[in-house]
Amino acid sequence: MKKLIIVLTVVFQNVFGQFPNAADLNTATNMSNTGTLSIGSNDLHWQASISGSEGPYVPAVSCGVVYYMWYVPTTINAGWISYPHTCTTGDPAEHYCLSKDMDIYYKLNLNLPAAIGGSAISTPGTYCLAFDLYADNSVADIEVNGVNKFLNTNSNQGYFLGYVPGARVTVPLCSGWKAGNNTIIIHLVSGKGTNGPTWEALLAEVNVNLTTTAIGTSSSLQNLKLYPNPSDDLIKITGILIGSNIEIVNLMGERIIVAKAVSDTLELSTAEIPCGVYYTRIFWNGGSAVWKWIRD
Repeated sequence: MKKLIIVLTVVFQNVFGQFPNAADLNTATNMSNTGTLSIGSNDLHWQASISGSEGPYVPAVSCGVVYYMWYVPTTINAGWISYPHTCTTGDPAEHYCLSKDMDIYYKLNLNLPAAIGGSAISTPGTYCLAFDLYADNSVADIEVNGVNKFLNTNSNQGYFLGYVPGARVTVPLCSGWKAGNNTIIIHLVSGKGTNGPTWEALLAEVNVNLTTTAIGTSSSLQNLKLYPNPSDDLIKITGILIGSNIEIVNLMGERIIVAKAVSDTLELSTAEIPCGVYYTRIFWNGGSAVWKWIRD
């Protein structure tokens, strides 16, 4: 008989460190996160490189919504950024006069604590940072500390992946983190082929529903339970706040099961999950909880 052995690891705020302010990580956000930078202003956190390989980097610039098909963000403090270049006199942030088949790299540095609530930051699932990405012309790949976390497998990487709302790319980054400075690289490509467009720009909005923005307190966790233990092919979670997001991730940080709580009780079938070590994560407005469990 298969068994699911669950070890509860409850994490609390202000134990070993804090997570970054998610609003700071949106592209083109202003200093107070109450709006976006003026066009042509240097981004406060993101850098850009337009060479054939990564680097050297310079501050990316806010370029606004200047093309009618671009996604218009609903978040007030997220906007489009570009590598700084000028197509016409007096415009510091035009985006449409690059060469075709161009590689553009956007870099974000992120400082993380060594551990949160007793769980090492390097442990997959301890910290998740998720972006909703839009790009002109396309998102090619994403790296965390030099390790690939997303790859555009389309035979033409210049295809519109992340260009309009229907082609948004949502990428949760839940592994590969380390204590101290971390580097995220988002690689874009301009249009491919003879008639490919030459535009380039990036819009990155933090997906707060999939990002670890805070750690729960004892009052928010006291009714939260996961059982039975051991379990055969089914786990039950009670005391959930309605609207919470639940996910099961493996040691690589890959999401195996994703669910949303529509009541205070949730049952998850684990019958199709291979034996091994996993994490069950619950996110709600203001906190999160983590269970480490082993299926054998």
